[in-house]
Amino acid sequence: MFVASVVDKQHVQQKYGERAYYAPAIAYDVLLQRVETELKGNHSVGVTIDDMMGATPKGNQYKDNLTQQHNRLKQHGSSLLKSIKFTCLQGRLRFVNSGVSHLVQVADIAAYNVYRQFVDHGDNWEKETERLAVYEYFDKIACKFRQSAEGRIQGYGIVKFPVMNKVRWTIVNE
Repeated sequence: MFVASVVDKQHVQQKYGERAYYAPAIAYDVLLQRVETELKGNHSVGVTIDDMMGATPKGNQYKDNLTQQHNRLKQHGSSLLKSIKFTCLQGRLRFVNSGVSHLVQVADIAAYNVYRQFVDHGDNWEKETERLAVYEYFDKIACKFRQSAEGRIQGYGIVKFPVMNKVRWTIVNE
């Protein structure tokens, strides 16, 4: 089962202005919200991320930022939805080279296809249309994303932040 998050930086600025959070922090928080909701406190999860290099424009190392956020979320819960505690998170954040991790490679493929979906058709995600236009390869894996009993993926397996207009996109098996 896949879960993904997409942060629309322009919509974040429009909706929250100067109070806006850092986009990667938003993405990680809303992603973990979906994991916590799926596991319902009955299971635990360890988080493994591609070993990344680099720094923010302010000079902060990406890995240090993510590790600090992971620890903060484990200790205090969601920064965005105060009612959510991340009881499912176990252990420390683990970084591995994607070249030696099949799971990270699969995550990279899923992430790329979600990225392309939103680059190519992102404006349609929150528009009422009969059928959502989809990136060809995203279409092939869409059924792998967490979904409601009715097949809805918006807000379940793929969450866009912020939601400006909730459209109940579902997977239709053809």
